[in-house]
Amino acid sequence: MMVNDEFRRFVDRHRNEDVAKLRLKYHCCGQAWVEAAINHIECLKKCGRKFGAFQPELMTSPLSVEQATSESVARLHAAIAKETVANPKRILDMTCGMGIDLRAISEALSCKAVGIELSESGAETARYNFRDNPDVAIITGDSVEWLKKYDGDKFDLVFIDPARRGENGERVYNIRDCRPDLMGLLPLLASKCRYAMAKLSPMLDITQTLRDLPQARKLYVAEEGGECRELLALLDFERSDNHVEIVVTDGAAEYRFDPEDERSARETFAHPVVGDFLFEPGAAAMKAAPFGLLCRSNGLKKLHCNTHLFVAAAVVGNLPGKWYRIDGVSDMSSRSLKALGKRLGRADVAVRNHPLRPEEMQKRLGIKSGGRHRLIGCTTGDAASRTESGVVLVLSRCE
Repeated sequence: MMVNDEFRRFVDRHRNEDVAKLRLKYHCCGQAWVEAAINHIECLKKCGRKFGAFQPELMTSPLSVEQATSESVARLHAAIAKETVANPKRILDMTCGMGIDLRAISEALSCKAVGIELSESGAETARYNFRDNPDVAIITGDSVEWLKKYDGDKFDLVFIDPARRGENGERVYNIRDCRPDLMGLLPLLASKCRYAMAKLSPMLDITQTLRDLPQARKLYVAEEGGECRELLALLDFERSDNHVEIVVTDGAAEYRFDPEDERSARETFAHPVVGDFLFEPGAAAMKAAPFGLLCRSNGLKKLHCNTHLFVAAAVVGNLPGKWYRIDGVSDMSSRSLKALGKRLGRADVAVRNHPLRPEEMQKRLGIKSGGRHRLIGCTTGDAASRTESGVVLVLSRCE
């Protein structure tokens, strides 16, 4: 790689400058390392703090930066690997890319590791970034073909993050459409490893994913930055039962449940009361939808069958979402909304299961965004009595 002292000085001197202007200014300089340095600067601008402690020393592809795993998600993968594999000897990353997951997992397991990257330039960059780690080998090539020819001892763990781009560059998310095709790969993986971790699109249906991957022992639903970022399937090719666990995590809290238990659980309902507490599930919890178990096992009550907000007399710890204290409950009449808006002046406005849009409700309230309160306009009602009503909840965040 063209990394030398001049490269480093160039990056330090120009890292805050416009990349397009740098390319225009230096395109005829005749120094081979300059283009790599400008690419690295563009990657630095694009990644920000995304990689944290796993920040590669050299980055050459802005697209790879966009597609790479963040530090927080990579640490989740490493924690899952450490929890799963006992006395690891060797692991394989079939879709190495920038090597963020490979670095996190190999450091957590402290064992030999192989990373396979399809592109020569990507593999060369990864080799440079792992040059001081003799336990990590980077190979250029098609990882499926490489694994077919591999005749060594089984890997303790194989990590795979199939590319979600079609032949024409279009976005895809179905398991069969991604490359490599994980479902077609299952027999080969079963012969080459005990466990596999597969990073999947958050758009996949959870029930269908478990049908497609019968070897799945756990399915992680991961949230980052308020969005559901991925599904991660932990496959066990030597499992002796059909038990599956779904794990919902947002980095701060974790909720584990058996999907069979959720299917048999029944939701219970209640109206919001001033002084009680409201639980708003995070994006990952909304994706996994353990709503019946939140009621049965955690003592929460839902506001309406289609309003995924819950109330309780006290805060329940370690649930992936946000808790608020209910400071007020108002009806949706024009008079009530005007009076509420005049009293608060400022508040953040949201709507759940109600035809009124947030901007329309904010206009009727006559308030600006901000302040210490959050307002949620929603539908409440008991499915059994078939009565519904629209209310505005005045909430303050529980610290």
